[in-house]
Amino acid sequence: MVCVPDRIGLAGAMVSFPMWDRVEDMVCSSWSVDALRHHGVELIAARGWRRRGRPVPEELNVDERIAAIRTLGVPGITRAGASRL
Repeated sequence: MVCVPDRIGLAGAMVSFPMWDRVEDMVCSSWSVDALRHHGVELIAARGWRRRGRPVPEELNVDERIAAIRTLGVPGITRAGASRL
């Protein structure tokens, strides 16, 4: 089951999205990082492989770190830009 941390339901329970469970199942069945990247689902695969105990290629670990840095950096950049207006 895929639980999205920023999607909280009533009483603070994590909400499951069955469609994303199926997407993760399909993505995790691939062994081709190039194919996953072509379709833009490599980060979903990395998370799913890790959850299933499958080794995650180092190149996907690097992709995850880059995505996290970009995500964490955006609010600071947008605040800095907004303060100059």
